[in-house]
Amino acid sequence: MIVYDNAVVGTAGGGNLNITGNLTLNANATFNLSKNVPGNVSFVRSINDITLNSGAVFNIVAGVSFIQSAGNWINNGGTLNASPPTTVRFEGIGNSIGGTSSTSFPHLQFGNTLNNVYYQINQNISCQDLILDADNSSRNVTINTFSVQVNGNLIINQPTNNTTNVLSVNGGTLNVTGNLNFSGGTNINTQVGKLLVNSGLATINGNITWMGNNTVLSEVIEVNTGTLNLQQDVSAPYNSGVFNVIGSGVLNFNGNTAVSLNLNGTGGANAAQLNTVYGSTVTFAKGMSNSNDPLTFANGSYQIFTGNGTITLNSPISFGNFVINSGVNVTPTNDFSVQNDWINLGGTFIHNNRRVTFNGTSTQYISKAGGETFYNVTSNAAGPITLNDNVTILNNLTMNAGNWNVNSKLLILSNGGPSDLNRMGGIIYGGEFRRYWPAGAIISSTGSFYYGLFPIGTSTEYRPVQINSTAAPTIAGYIGAYHTDAYTATDGLWAANDGMGNNVQRIHDQRTTLTNTGVGGGTYNLDVSFTSLSSIGTLADMRLMP
Repeated sequence: MIVYDNAVVGTAGGGNLNITGNLTLNANATFNLSKNVPGNVSFVRSINDITLNSGAVFNIVAGVSFIQSAGNWINNGGTLNASPPTTVRFEGIGNSIGGTSSTSFPHLQFGNTLNNVYYQINQNISCQDLILDADNSSRNVTINTFSVQVNGNLIINQPTNNTTNVLSVNGGTLNVTGNLNFSGGTNINTQVGKLLVNSGLATINGNITWMGNNTVLSEVIEVNTGTLNLQQDVSAPYNSGVFNVIGSGVLNFNGNTAVSLNLNGTGGANAAQLNTVYGSTVTFAKGMSNSNDPLTFANGSYQIFTGNGTITLNSPISFGNFVINSGVNVTPTNDFSVQNDWINLGGTFIHNNRRVTFNGTSTQYISKAGGETFYNVTSNAAGPITLNDNVTILNNLTMNAGNWNVNSKLLILSNGGPSDLNRMGGIIYGGEFRRYWPAGAIISSTGSFYYGLFPIGTSTEYRPVQINSTAAPTIAGYIGAYHTDAYTATDGLWAANDGMGNNVQRIHDQRTTLTNTGVGGGTYNLDVSFTSLSSIGTLADMRLMP
């Protein structure tokens, strides 16, 4: 059917209009579709393409339930005037919405028959609700490098057969003012509704509602190399769905009312999933909560806290790279682990007397300008754990495995109070390890808080300092130790200060240095270990230099 230039064609009453070919509105043509008889359903169905040329106007008044096309929508400068509850349906196989001009649709639906439906969106469009309907065939809609504005809800229905209904963002932009609704109730995890942000940007400004079934695999939100913004707090209880962040994708939980993500907060048979891969990023604007199932982020992934919040750990969480943005306060309710780097960009880690375990399989860095403070720390890593800035551990350092590379910074255990060191393995090297000694404390390298053990050395050689008191210090302060590795010697002449008038003529450049900041009183036995010394000289000629 062709409506020619400047022609006006209209239908009145409750009649239905079926077009077996294309519907084309030529330049400046007007097509009025109306319904005047209440109770009758009016529609126009076009088997093939609908084309609006320059200046053409397609008017659909209230009461027309839908127009339907099995072909392309081509807008080359025309206008569609239609409002909800009218729905524009597309049911083609390998078609597109395009042309040279944008189109504003009422409700927009893909699929209505048993056919597989595939559409490419190749022009900017807007609509009220965007719907992928339910049937035993698939609906596959791709937003290419254009913008889709959904002023209502995005509704993805569960198919009735073993297939997937998917809306893909492929370099374009999707903005949903309302909710993302997954609709369905069949307990079959191969009947899937999916939002895929392959590349480009998608934003859901409302809430997410999940299907009323007992499987999580039927509702999938996946980000590949694009970015998905979820602007409201997200509740993902048991039996809800799956978040997959793959490639270099970014998933932003931007809700800031109660908690940005509440994962498995209420009961059910199957735990919701948050899956990541190396290089992916997940952000939280107001913390996160994890219920009774452990959560492990991928090695090499990033978890970024972009706003003040609490990490509620009802079950263990293992983070990849743990990042705190500038000005942000982050508080954990329980212990957690970090597989990669600790990166504090100027926020505050409120330790809440909890333990952080570094358990990476390669080098891990700790960074915060001005220094980072922990309460309890465990190293159980391949190591080394490398300091880019000073680190203070207030209460306990447990060294199970993995070296600490102090990297010319300071590693301080305690900040003016009692502290405890437990060492099963690992060496501290590359800088000073400093400990606080309380007045009256027993200084021992084998027990009683291990105040006298300084497990220093090199990256491959353990050369500890062991101090044991026979009388406790009377004035509190800090004792530090650091080791300098060398296989050379320096010749000269120095007084030995041994009370025998001897001089020292050669000093080995491998040395251990002790520092004292404030400690007074007490008497001590000092044991300093060296390994791999050169064979030059005689052991009996060695002297301890003041």
